[in-house]
Amino acid sequence: MRVYIDTNVIIDLLAQREPFYKDVFKLFEKIADNHLIGYTSVKSLSDVYYVLHRTMHSHEEAGRMIVRTMTLLQVADNTDFDLLRTFSCKTNDFEDNLITQLSSRLMLDYIVSRNVKDFDPSFVKAITPKECLDILELSQLSAEQ
Repeated sequence: MRVYIDTNVIIDLLAQREPFYKDVFKLFEKIADNHLIGYTSVKSLSDVYYVLHRTMHSHEEAGRMIVRTMTLLQVADNTDFDLLRTFSCKTNDFEDNLITQLSSRLMLDYIVSRNVKDFDPSFVKAITPKECLDILELSQLSAEQ
């Protein structure tokens, strides 16, 4: 399964934000174990860096965390085509529309976010980290039968 990992999920992991950290940690374990392929974008990592730097007051530590994240996730970026398609979306959230267009172009299975309602309607269904873990568990059970 190939999924886009939204900015808030990455921040939940790196900042160990409760009560979200436990599920997000398990999700990233699945990525590290190659049970799941995670994608993100340069824009999302830029936003993650901004939040981490602002809270940690350390360029070096925020940078190290971004680099560690890049070892787990595929980093893709939007094209001019994606950008133009965002203006035909039904929602007005430009950043979420960019994620939707990128996920659609890459033919990803899901967008993993805590804010799934922000992606409705979307070409690619948004699910929570917990829902993603549940789908993975079900697919593994089906494969074992």
